[in-house]
Amino acid sequence: APSLTDSSRLALANSDLYLDRLGIDGMGDEVSEALREAVACFRHELFGAAAALLGKASEGAWIELGAALMGAVPQDQAGSVATQRKTLDDAYASIQSKVAATCLLYERDLFADVVKHSGVKAKMLREAQQWTEVVRDSRNAIHFGVAAAFENNYEKISVLLLAAAQPLRYLYAIRSAAIAVAAER
Repeated sequence: APSLTDSSRLALANSDLYLDRLGIDGMGDEVSEALREAVACFRHELFGAAAALLGKASEGAWIELGAALMGAVPQDQAGSVATQRKTLDDAYASIQSKVAATCLLYERDLFADVVKHSGVKAKMLREAQQWTEVVRDSRNAIHFGVAAAFENNYEKISVLLLAAAQPLRYLYAIRSAAIAVAAER
């Protein structure tokens, strides 16, 4: 596989290069470490493990985004997002429900300033949600008796890793904007 070559120019063979090419500022340490490990697993043809770690990175990015959006809610509007806050704060809520709650939050007029600062429209966040669902399906294959819709193989995981760039950029652009808007208030 090309990922096994010694070439330091291949992003999927070098986790530092992969993260550098993503070019995302403000990514949490746990998310970046999961991405590093996903690339290392991919390089060694551990496709299920790579999918699991990519899933961890995706989940972490969404959780960080949800927390940042909640931090940008004006005090007088806190009651209007109580349902989403409950889901995002629930340690036992599924990542699927947390992603849905985050998307619903972002679609509200309440976050018009965040949308403006980030340049990421709600439709674009929904595209990131779709990528996340494919990653989640791939990651769920680690459970006994569960198969991914398509086999976790070289082609699939390489596409998921390469496709991660845009969704993660969207998530972190929104997160940065939400933190900036919260600081302005």
